[in-house]
Amino acid sequence: MRFSKRDQTYQVSRITGPTHNLLRLELHPEEENTEPALEALQLDPPEPDSGLDPNIILNEVLTGIATANSEFGVSYTVRRIQYVPSDTPSKGVYEFMAKSIVERIVEGGEFLPLK
Repeated sequence: MRFSKRDQTYQVSRITGPTHNLLRLELHPEEENTEPALEALQLDPPEPDSGLDPNIILNEVLTGIATANSEFGVSYTVRRIQYVPSDTPSKGVYEFMAKSIVERIVEGGEFLPLK
């Protein structure tokens, strides 16, 4: 996976053979009682949607962040979720990617500059 960051926006991309997923999260390091914005990123040139369900992405991301918060003793809140509608639907991948972002933050892992 490839990790990037600009300000409080974190990105992880995952390409495994024919599957691909990209997730951007704007995180706040403390708990807030807000519903995150969910945005589909538009590619240029556009690609056909793959049938990703935005509600599943939202639920998986929130589950991944909650798991990471509990496991690592932190309190991150998601303010914004961005995804690519043409990415590969795969059960649990957004949960895994969201948790991986927090894990990398906690462990002091490298994030490349997000362009």
